[in-house]
Amino acid sequence: MVAPEPQLRNPPEASFEDRWEMLSLACEPDSKLLPSQFENRHRRPTRTIHTLQELAQSTKAVVVWVLGSDAFESLPKWYQAEELPNFASLFVLARPNTEIGQVPRGFTQVGSARELLDRTGHVFVATTAMLDVAATDIRRRVRMGLEVSHLLPSSVLEHIMQKGLYQN
Repeated sequence: MVAPEPQLRNPPEASFEDRWEMLSLACEPDSKLLPSQFENRHRRPTRTIHTLQELAQSTKAVVVWVLGSDAFESLPKWYQAEELPNFASLFVLARPNTEIGQVPRGFTQVGSARELLDRTGHVFVATTAMLDVAATDIRRRVRMGLEVSHLLPSSVLEHIMQKGLYQN
């Protein structure tokens, strides 16, 4: 899912359309990954709580929000963060060399990813090793002309180069 106007970081350097294209290209090789323009339906800044409320109304299944440990650590700063456990469970991807702090109020840490589907308000922290890479670093490396082909699908890198994204 691509946020048209992210709230807790600087405005994106690439347009929504380019970010959508990169997400679509990244998901293409795996039929289980379905990119969504769910947040683009509203022409206003989106808030995670509003997206989760809408998703919860559109399905009987428990919504599981996947996020990196860096975003997870900032979760208490999110708009209406205290309401999040009512609408989703969280699957946290731990970034290398980071400690997962205290689980935010209202959430309960569980021992298996399967438990996320039981009800909202659960948190599972994956122990699977992740690449030590962040989008900020990829943009910086592109700007500096450094190698990034090992960090991105080739189709995404091709789009970045064709469009001149993240370059001075």
